[in-house]
Amino acid sequence: MLSPGQSATALPNVNHRFFNTSNNVAKFRVELRPASQGFERSLQIGYGLARDGEVRPNGFPKNSLVLAWLFDISESNLPGWMSIFEFILRRQAKKARAKGLDKMLVEKYVRF
Repeated sequence: MLSPGQSATALPNVNHRFFNTSNNVAKFRVELRPASQGFERSLQIGYGLARDGEVRPNGFPKNSLVLAWLFDISESNLPGWMSIFEFILRRQAKKARAKGLDKMLVEKYVRF
């Protein structure tokens, strides 16, 4: 848990995640080395969906195809035994692309 002004480094191949346990707005800066356009886009789209009320209380998109596509472009991986579900998520991400959800989300939420 970080307090204002603190920082943390997520090392490669070490499980980590971002979340806010309070009801207060949390702002943070992420620096990726090397840069990842997909991860940056996933953050912009995820926060845009939240702002528009398109996420569940746990922060996951209401649309499961959108969730799968964001997982795919963010270059995320599931830890341990849950990694068996990655194949399903990647296949669902292909369905999202086939429906044009990727283009629609990028156009609506990505600002770079």
